[in-house]
Amino acid sequence: MILADTTVAIGYERSRSPRLQQIIQRHAAAVCGIPVAEMFAGVRTAKDEARCLAALADFQRLPIPDALWETAGRNQSMVLSRGVTVQTHVAAASFPPPRGPNEVYLRNRKGQE
Repeated sequence: MILADTTVAIGYERSRSPRLQQIIQRHAAAVCGIPVAEMFAGVRTAKDEARCLAALADFQRLPIPDALWETAGRNQSMVLSRGVTVQTHVAAASFPPPRGPNEVYLRNRKGQE
């Protein structure tokens, strides 16, 4: 399983390429609540909502337990103290609970994996 961040979900929603669809299926790509909320924040019309729901339907949903958020914050603080900036959901996914994902799939600003 891989945990996809918001850029992956939005990129997939905008351009459902066969390559991305294969990656999502092959690795059982999942999204947690943060990317779902961020995607719905961009919904303006009923058509937008339908596209959002259709794209998210291809991802598994990964609930993140409340206890993990404290650990994520501590881990984020640790890497920030070393000069590395990471988003909160990346910190949460990078230090998973025993049954969590072991990979994080991100796209950079140029759309490269």
